[in-house]
Amino acid sequence: MCAACGCGKKKGELGFGKGPKSKAKGKACTCGTCKDCKSKKSAKKMSPKQKKLDVDKDGKLEGSDFAALRKKKK
Repeated sequence: MCAACGCGKKKGELGFGKGPKSKAKGKACTCGTCKDCKSKKSAKKMSPKQKKLDVDKDGKLEGSDFAALRKKKK
């Protein structure tokens, strides 16, 4: 059973981390794998320093951003 969200599945089973079928009010899921947790994670804003590093301006710091910065440095 997923201890974080209570979905009732074991790790590796289809539907693991999707959350329980009926959500109890007042309990927030923090498993990090279900749709609710991922949307909360992506809602975080980047700091001004992070925005400066985001070369392609897509709102994410990825390997391609760092590669472009290394290439620009040379």
